[in-house]
Amino acid sequence: MVIVIGTVDGGTVTITRRGRLVDMHLRDAEGSSVATVVRPASEVGRTLAGRGAARRRSNGQRE
Repeated sequence: MVIVIGTVDGGTVTITRRGRLVDMHLRDAEGSSVATVVRPASEVGRTLAGRGAARRRSNGQRE
């Protein structure tokens, strides 16, 4: 599974699952590699869930 998320400054975060671990590869707007982080999949899932929750309006609808 690969997920690519765009950032507000034009960069990307590519998330690749590897069993119980996840690679998070960060690139800047020009496509240059900034960092690669390996995290447990459960931590990344909580991070993404929090990201979505922050983008909900008080009435529960997504912005």
